[in-house]
Amino acid sequence: LSGAALDLCKDIFVFCGGYIGAARLLLIWTGASIATAGVVYGLTKAARNALLSELAIRRLPLYRRGGDIALILDSKIKTAFTHGLLRPRICISKGLIDSLDRAELKAVVLHELHHKKRFDPLRFLLYSMLTDIFFYIPLLKDLLGSLRIRKEAAADEAACRDLSERLTLAAAIVKAASFNTVNAGNLSVGSASIIGVGAAQARVERLVEAKKIRFKTPDKWRIALSIIGAAFVASAVILPLGPAAA
Repeated sequence: LSGAALDLCKDIFVFCGGYIGAARLLLIWTGASIATAGVVYGLTKAARNALLSELAIRRLPLYRRGGDIALILDSKIKTAFTHGLLRPRICISKGLIDSLDRAELKAVVLHELHHKKRFDPLRFLLYSMLTDIFFYIPLLKDLLGSLRIRKEAAADEAACRDLSERLTLAAAIVKAASFNTVNAGNLSVGSASIIGVGAAQARVERLVEAKKIRFKTPDKWRIALSIIGAAFVASAVILPLGPAAA
């Protein structure tokens, strides 16, 4: 009886061990595939967005293409943005210049100058790339989106420090947000614009009433999915490094 029982336990152990090994292998390959797909997707999308943005810029009638500030010679386009990853420059359209008074125009330039000094177009592109690479962590998208809003608020505050009052920048933001910009989709990729991220109304209220930035708490299901996704991929990376891998 003892011998039969020992053989039975051994068979069960081998049987269960086979299933555990298969499940472990499936976990490793699935997690590795998800991580690899995220890296490929994130890098490919970032390169594509950077290319589309550069092509959109090249199609614009720019004056002084090689300078730090370029004028868009088109009265129909009403926009201002900072473009360029390693050598950012400010682009402002003739249409926007004609639509703003001198003080508002100064506020817009100061706002974009802050983006230029901080290399924000490169930062924003990297933020987008990270959210795409780690698409299985939805919470990261919320966090990086909040960081972009903080960067935009920092540019607003930097412009206000050089202005006599805050209402001028608020008025410029309202006007710029109300204009119908041309090629806004492609120009916004990898660029930092006076229109910025987030609702223009919230930015104006923050400037006028000196409100602090408040972010909405992420949904519980997004937090749960982020923990599960991160734990799953992390397990797939750590398991091959364990003792059992030998």
